[in-house]
Amino acid sequence: MGLKNRSPEEKLHHFVRLLLESPHNLTSIKESGQAYIKHVEDVVRPFKEKRLKGSFIDVGTGGGVPGLVMAIMFPETQWFLVDSIKKKIIEVERFIYELELGNVQTICGRAEELSNKYRKYFDGAFSRALGKTDVTLELCAPFVKKEGGCYIYKGPSWIKEKPRIEKACSILGFSEPEVVNYRLTDNSLHTLLVFQKIKETPEIFPRRVGKALKKPIGIYPEKV
Repeated sequence: MGLKNRSPEEKLHHFVRLLLESPHNLTSIKESGQAYIKHVEDVVRPFKEKRLKGSFIDVGTGGGVPGLVMAIMFPETQWFLVDSIKKKIIEVERFIYELELGNVQTICGRAEELSNKYRKYFDGAFSRALGKTDVTLELCAPFVKKEGGCYIYKGPSWIKEKPRIEKACSILGFSEPEVVNYRLTDNSLHTLLVFQKIKETPEIFPRRVGKALKKPIGIYPEKV
């Protein structure tokens, strides 16, 4: 029997199996219980009381986290998964086929190069483990419509980035983040930062490939 009509819980467990069995080392975790905590529970826990609607982009999806997990949890939403590494995108496409998901598309490319085509196209952008928050915001911001959101998963040490985050928000058009703290079943503390886009992102962002990482706007504010 296919997975199309299976419950979200069944699909999520199958997704974890696909991750663990992949020959492309998409996760360093080898035990299924821990993999479920890290790649599923961590993604969905802060949305226990929230609902999503609309279209979303997962920037730097890797093995499909968080995008595939959220697509399973919220089948009424549409997802666009982006990564610059072709073998990862090919593997994610296999996962989509195996899971029989009709609400997910993929593309191999860099956020800086895709942002013009998809500028102000999505209701929200998601990212996990992409880098420092100000760098992630610059890469995600152009994709998001005004009044849309940017959702960035972080560990508790994110607070050290707060000055950089404040500068990035003021430049890129975001509010200061709503901070959603939560604990997983292994008792680890995690955070979801939710940024609302309150004004348009200046057209100069994102800058050319590599510039956001080399000169983060939270440290070297770009003149607009």
